[in-house]
Amino acid sequence: MTDLGGPFRGSEAVGGGVLTAAQLRGPGVRRLLQDIYVPAGILDTHELRCEAAALVLHPEAVITGRSAATLGGVRLARARDPVELVVPESVRVFRRAGLDIRRTELRADERQPWGRIGLATPLRMGLDLLLDRSLPNAVADLDAVLSAGLVDRVELRRMLAVRHDRGIVAARRAEELADPQAESPPESRMRVWLVLDRSEERRVGKECRSRW
Repeated sequence: MTDLGGPFRGSEAVGGGVLTAAQLRGPGVRRLLQDIYVPAGILDTHELRCEAAALVLHPEAVITGRSAATLGGVRLARARDPVELVVPESVRVFRRAGLDIRRTELRADERQPWGRIGLATPLRMGLDLLLDRSLPNAVADLDAVLSAGLVDRVELRRMLAVRHDRGIVAARRAEELADPQAESPPESRMRVWLVLDRSEERRVGKECRSRW
């Protein structure tokens, strides 16, 4: 029987006679994702949306990045931010609003069980926080998880050294700039912007000197 104590599939609730189609459209429930609902009185959190995503995803899907960090106690994702996931390249998935799914190389030792799907290991989470992200945001998020002790920096650096993912060069740069002593994401981003500004000044200076 459909459990209405948390996220549930609307089609199953109606098919099993737990709710009517009219009740599913009424004020007593709230839609989170396609065909996924929750009782209206339950607080909307990112953790709740991760639970909702687990009901509709392929079993090989893995929650990662900012979503995994949030489940680990470092709230990098807001309630309505898309749930970040990776799936093996061999798995075919359908895009859904509210989910950020990336098909990529995914080893068996980079995931751990989480309900019907998987949760990225800390190292895999750290990698996905850095890939295909702007440098200031990647560094800010890595600062936060390093400060909380969710990721071992030495192990992450070793991982980055041998990976060949798209964007891995920028990911290595982000790790180099990380500082677990940073006190806030804005401070982390400002530090990176200052580094980038200095780099640009040096580049322009070299160009000017070469012309003379």
